[in-house]
Amino acid sequence: MKRETFQNWRCTVFNSITEKRGKHAPIEWLADAVKNPTQEQKAQAKAIAPHSCESKTKEAVKAHNQMTMLWLDLDDSPLACAGDVHAQVDGITGKCLMFIHTTASHQQDGKGNRYRVLIPLAKPMPCDEWEKAQRALQERLESVGADECSARVQQIIFEPVQTASYEGKSYQGDLLDGHTIAALYQPTAIAEPTVHTQTNPVFDAANAVLSMENLLADYGYQRRGEKWLYPNSDSGRAGVEITSQGKYVSHHTSDPLNGGMPKDPLDVYAHWEHGGNPGKAVQRLAERHPSVRAAQEKQQREFSSTHTAQASQSHDLNWDEPKTLKVNLPPVPEFDTKLLPECLRAYCVDSSHNLDQAPNDFVAVTLLVCAAAVIGGQAKVKPKARAAWTEYPILWGACVGRPSSKKTPTINAGVELIRHCESVLAKDNSEALKERKVSNDIAEAQIQAKEEQYSVAIAEGDIDGAAKLAEAIEGERAKIIKPQKRRIMINDSTVEAIQIRMQQNPLGTLVLRDELSGWIQTMEQPNRRHERAFYLEMFNGGSYSVERVSRKPVEIESAIGFVLGGIQPSKLRGVLIDRDTGAGDDGLLERLQLAVMPDAKTPQYTDEAGNPFAKTQAENAFVSLLRVGKGGKPLICSFDKTAQVRFSEVSQSISNRLNAVDDAKGAVLGKYPAMIAKISLVIHLLEQAGAAGANQAQFTDVISLRSLEVAIKWSEYLEAHNDRITSYWRHEAQIKPTTTLLDRLDQLPNPFTKVQLKDKGWAGLGCPERRDTALKQLLDAGYIKEVAIKNPKGRDTIHYHSHPNFCG
Repeated sequence: MKRETFQNWRCTVFNSITEKRGKHAPIEWLADAVKNPTQEQKAQAKAIAPHSCESKTKEAVKAHNQMTMLWLDLDDSPLACAGDVHAQVDGITGKCLMFIHTTASHQQDGKGNRYRVLIPLAKPMPCDEWEKAQRALQERLESVGADECSARVQQIIFEPVQTASYEGKSYQGDLLDGHTIAALYQPTAIAEPTVHTQTNPVFDAANAVLSMENLLADYGYQRRGEKWLYPNSDSGRAGVEITSQGKYVSHHTSDPLNGGMPKDPLDVYAHWEHGGNPGKAVQRLAERHPSVRAAQEKQQREFSSTHTAQASQSHDLNWDEPKTLKVNLPPVPEFDTKLLPECLRAYCVDSSHNLDQAPNDFVAVTLLVCAAAVIGGQAKVKPKARAAWTEYPILWGACVGRPSSKKTPTINAGVELIRHCESVLAKDNSEALKERKVSNDIAEAQIQAKEEQYSVAIAEGDIDGAAKLAEAIEGERAKIIKPQKRRIMINDSTVEAIQIRMQQNPLGTLVLRDELSGWIQTMEQPNRRHERAFYLEMFNGGSYSVERVSRKPVEIESAIGFVLGGIQPSKLRGVLIDRDTGAGDDGLLERLQLAVMPDAKTPQYTDEAGNPFAKTQAENAFVSLLRVGKGGKPLICSFDKTAQVRFSEVSQSISNRLNAVDDAKGAVLGKYPAMIAKISLVIHLLEQAGAAGANQAQFTDVISLRSLEVAIKWSEYLEAHNDRITSYWRHEAQIKPTTTLLDRLDQLPNPFTKVQLKDKGWAGLGCPERRDTALKQLLDAGYIKEVAIKNPKGRDTIHYHSHPNFCG
């Protein structure tokens, strides 16, 4: 798209909602408004019109006939962030310039997530075509809260308003050709209104006890002759009429009851008292009026009788056990325990077995990350023969699974080995303190005596003597050695606590999070986003300085950080969408390299003592890893000649693949050579630790081809899991309408028709395509069956019978 197209674009901005004439504004104004929202209250904010007409009346806009922007309001949306919204809209529009921001009522006063989407158009559109494009967008995004009022040409919207939870983002791209969206609109044929011979007797009873005139007076309407003035009218002109049948007709554009069929008194009452919910309105009226209650009870008796007969028909059908609805995810290989050193295999299998056949994958990943954390800064791998490049074995792992998939218990299997290591370290530290106690006490006594002599020398003006005593005091202080206890792991803690722990433990710290979703959400908070940079840096293992006004600076010699935890796949959705859309592509997700999401297994109850030999074998190997380094310096390990050639081949193969994959996959693969080298180092040291048994291992600095080949197989296994995890949110969206319908089958009659399903107006099932897809998937899975009711005068009617275990 040429730059001049951007320069020629205009929308109209009004200084207030009441101003009659506005001024043109360019794209730059719109971008700045989203980036820097107004500090004014909503009522004082500017108003934006999606056209270039300087008037906002419907007649003037229609005559001008140049709409310059598509827009959407998402109310009470299930989407968690702007990136989530962008992914949904981008799936319809393709990559184009758009602005997304939260509205003034976003998460305010008990309200849910509310977003606004602004999409400038490449060329102005006629009003009729623009309305088609708006409706096409609204219908396709109805399931995520798209409001249908956006299809009105005269509708104006408030500029972005600053709130505590405000989020505003710009997504780059060319200006959108609105006609491509308008072409998606397929209006549903609507039959001409007919006089219904059957009505809802409960609604009739409710309307009978309500007076339209009394309702309007109660709700602040002002009578002006034969018409009424809507309370929130902008024009000041009366535009509400009461028809001869006592129905409500509004011509106010600001009136939510405007448009469509004339409204009954119950509609008006439900709108003002019960948020537009007629069911709640009827229930309230039934409590006050015996006639409404009597009609309601009669209808319930009739429904119960009909429902029982129809449900009996459903029971007469031959029903099998329904199939479980599953998200069709990319396949992953079953974990091969040979990917673990022999010293950990039995422990992995035994731990999984005793956790009711939990996935081996979760235990294996935990063991590898925990072993790397025990090694920490004691060893580094030098992946290339000549280059100076070295890496600490920093690994981040995540067990991704639904609730009750044994994520936490399997993680504890690895954590227990770290706790055992820390108990050994505590014992060693206690013995070291005992050994140093006498010499430290002598040194402290010498310091005390010399300090007294120093004070006398100063009092007598003996400068030379005082200087010699000061030097002697420092010498004695250098003799005091208080061994520091190494602490490997820290649980759910603030970033400040983690930084202090790292300062005290230069060999590294494992950050253990029972739920990684909380860790991710914390970093998304506006006042905590600086933490994200720290976590990203601790993956690299370099030094880190923390300067804060409110407390002493923290100097971290080696910010070596490991991360491990569990997370539900749905909780990764926002991060995945942000990564795919560029809103959060800083590499956080790519660092969770050891993230696995195995196939769900049917739990099999076990009650066994466990294999004590397997646990002892694993504990001995981990304890050996506590003493890898020598003389306070890390052990630098390199590949042997054969392994070096193989590593070069694998690295080049990965590089060759980068041009053939998208940016998201490329960011993952780009870190794989370093990951393979790190895993090679951990496998190498674990194999030597395991071979030593209960004795202390003597570690060598040469990594064999065997250890490298195991690491390469790990990378292939992890890549399959990465593909599954990163595509989960797209596959989940495909089945969402079906699970919504399944969850609400008991709220439908049994049997039910497509019309009855449509009338429910459930989010996610607003368009015919989604309803048809959901019905087909439930039919295929055996949750419902369709029965054709013969009609000699026309087409058969399809009734859907619900499985007896899932109907109301």
